[in-house]
Amino acid sequence: MNGNSQDYVNMLENVKDLGLIELQGLQKSYINYIDVSPKTQQTYMIALNQFWNFLKKHNKNNATRGDVLLFKQEMLENNSPNTVQSYLVAIKSFFNWCNYVGLYPNISENVKGVKLDKRHKKDSLEENQIAQLIETIDNVRDKALIC
Repeated sequence: MNGNSQDYVNMLENVKDLGLIELQGLQKSYINYIDVSPKTQQTYMIALNQFWNFLKKHNKNNATRGDVLLFKQEMLENNSPNTVQSYLVAIKSFFNWCNYVGLYPNISENVKGVKLDKRHKKDSLEENQIAQLIETIDNVRDKALIC
């Protein structure tokens, strides 16, 4: 958020009446605003719904930065880092948009993402699996490609 901390405090005071129900109501406007594929829209909807459910579970009416941090921590207990990261991207984008349109402060600002493993995610074939694959190939060209 641009400006000083007093600007942030003033904005927080102006949005005290914007609770969880109102934030959930903004979700549809946000989804219609963003320029992403339908699959990404669906992923963002799932992520935001997970966050709303988290807030309800903790009897929160307003979302805070601390809630985003706690959500991240709780999600890491039962989900892969990739899933948690995709949820955080959606939440951060939503609150960035809320701040942009002047409806709610960006409570996710400076919340770090999850460290992701950069290695290849799939295991390589075992030697016996390679042998089985080669046995199933009939033509020489395809065998040469595999070997």
